[in-house]
Amino acid sequence: MDATTECDLVRRWTAHADTRARDRLVASLQPVVRRIAHRHHGEGCGLSDLVQEGNLGLLAAIDRFDHERGVRLSTYGTWWIRAFILRYVEHNARIVRGTTTTDRLRLFYQLSRTKQRLEAEGRDTSAASIAAELGVGEHDVVAMEMLRAPTASLDAPVRTANGAPRAMLDGLPDEAESPATWLASLELRDCLEDALNRFGETLEGRSLEMFQDRVRAPRPTSLHELSHRWGVTRPTVRRIEDRLYRPLRRFLYREMGDAITAALGSA
Repeated sequence: MDATTECDLVRRWTAHADTRARDRLVASLQPVVRRIAHRHHGEGCGLSDLVQEGNLGLLAAIDRFDHERGVRLSTYGTWWIRAFILRYVEHNARIVRGTTTTDRLRLFYQLSRTKQRLEAEGRDTSAASIAAELGVGEHDVVAMEMLRAPTASLDAPVRTANGAPRAMLDGLPDEAESPATWLASLELRDCLEDALNRFGETLEGRSLEMFQDRVRAPRPTSLHELSHRWGVTRPTVRRIEDRLYRPLRRFLYREMGDAITAALGSA
């Protein structure tokens, strides 16, 4: 498909929601979707599922594509297709599911390769060294190594001290928090902290002050205190707060997706 036809189809979809135009765009980029899906086939997910997820990424790309920037849809859409496929693989290739972030997705595919390269070079392969090599946090490396560890059945027989077999599950205590729950809460807290820091960098003036005093503070400042400090009415302070929380909700949902949906709902 040439650039002129592509721009015409994008305009028809954007301006008139012409589904036939969108379908032609999707069909024209199926080779790109299948090529990226084949690249990640064999990582615990079926090819048809990867293609389907890649098409969801392509649809997201079409909705956001701006043809006036002078970039072809195939170039722009490749990022979205790959991102959706990587997220799907990271979510479904393991029994224990971890929170998806850009760093975690990169680690999911680069951890083993980086560790092998460091070993071949005779260098330290500790979590700190791998984190420094990839430019990510050490806690991300530790968490991903836990997720990539071989899966063992809890019903697998093990030998006791007297030689009698029993299921692995029988020897596990059940009073403590499960490792999956602990890991999920740890990841969610780290991701939320990072997202809040990045959102705060976009604010200024009263919005920034509201964010620091009402969202990030251990003991939130009351609306009455803020209205007295700023010399405005309490309803005015409430409107400032509403103008802060709406973009904050959208930002967290966009950055963290399913991890924050249960707590905040869709944006």
